[in-house]
Amino acid sequence: MSGGSAGRAAPAWAIYEDMLRTRVFEERCVRAYQDGLVKGPVYPSGGQEAIGVGAGHALEEGDWVIPSLRTLGVVFARGMSTLDQFRTLLGSPKARHALRQPPHHSSSTEHRVVPGSTMLGGHLPVAAGLAFSAKLDKIASVAVAFMGDGSLGNGDVYETMNLAAVWELPLIIICENNGWQIMVPWQRARAYEETTRYAEAFGLATRQVEGNDAFDVYHSTRWARAQALSGRPAYLDCVTFRTAIYSTQFGEPRRKNPPDIESWKERDPLDRMARWLVANDAGTPERLEQLRERLQSEVEQALEMSLGELRAAGGEV
Repeated sequence: MSGGSAGRAAPAWAIYEDMLRTRVFEERCVRAYQDGLVKGPVYPSGGQEAIGVGAGHALEEGDWVIPSLRTLGVVFARGMSTLDQFRTLLGSPKARHALRQPPHHSSSTEHRVVPGSTMLGGHLPVAAGLAFSAKLDKIASVAVAFMGDGSLGNGDVYETMNLAAVWELPLIIICENNGWQIMVPWQRARAYEETTRYAEAFGLATRQVEGNDAFDVYHSTRWARAQALSGRPAYLDCVTFRTAIYSTQFGEPRRKNPPDIESWKERDPLDRMARWLVANDAGTPERLEQLRERLQSEVEQALEMSLGELRAAGGEV
């Protein structure tokens, strides 16, 4: 695995745990949706977990994050729990929201997580506002907004880039570049494959990242944070691929243009990190399996607790 730029050592085991927690949770959400327990949409991040988790672990306590559709892992990296997420999805009376919400609408002022936007790219101006607030208050923190490459078709993205550069805001934009806008491949949606070219035009510091390498994401985010705090907002183009379905509502809409999913599965970020942990004596196959079993139990307990809270309150399951 690449190590990226210099900086503090990446917490490899913690990153792997949160990536696996993300996958186990989302897989359970898909089954719960099929069983009629989860009503709202879930957007699995299978194959892309390294981005949200790697970036989340690279940030500091005072930084703000706004997730996108497939960066649920960042809220786990920030300290939110699977119980928090199931309460949000099911509409538990103990949820942080009054209504059922998809995972990327999770929020917590305690963990500095702001809800994402249903309108793709619509949350970037909010992130700029958070960054502007930090600058006005002379606080050494950054705001991080995640987005998919499909958001490059939204004018809010470019207005935010321009404003952030002109005002020298401590803003980081992290693009999950999986090459697809639902069923439309990037070649039919934009002129350039490398999305850094769009951010460079506005003067942002840019870097292309191996999005399936959690270490590269981690160290690149540390680099981006330093850039942003120095007065130059940063943009990371994390090249990755979604091997999961698009969502629980739409399934897999890429059938008309079938991508090479199998070759990308060989680059799976969890398998990649697991191999590194074993090769560097940071874990054993037995310990990895024990972790999976513990997380599966954690997720099941969180689901049952949330369902119990909902039933006790007379809510519909």
